[in-house]
Amino acid sequence: MLWLTGILQVLLGAGFIGFGATKLLTNTMVSEYKRFGLPIWFKGITGSIEGLCGILLIVGLWYPLLAIIGALILVFMMLGAVITHARIRDPISKMAVPILLFAAGAVIVIVNYGMVNMS
Repeated sequence: MLWLTGILQVLLGAGFIGFGATKLLTNTMVSEYKRFGLPIWFKGITGSIEGLCGILLIVGLWYPLLAIIGALILVFMMLGAVITHARIRDPISKMAVPILLFAAGAVIVIVNYGMVNMS
């Protein structure tokens, strides 16, 4: 089970590093942020946080507390993403990815919390 969680942690970490870099280095999300009613500068903040949390998840393979911190932040970010989609009345299909990422983050928090408590 732990190796499976490790794979999930690496995939989620790499994914969020990529999501964060995309938000920081491209203009692909500008129209979405406008549609959400959020200022464009917020894209840089979310991208930076996503990238940092991705790094925390990967480093968290050796230091589980860092994985817990990174995953908890991402869980709350994904909750915010779902709420944002719901607020603008997006269909549930637009909320599927943040819901799945929320669940993956929650699994990482729970498993790593168990590892920290066992040591």
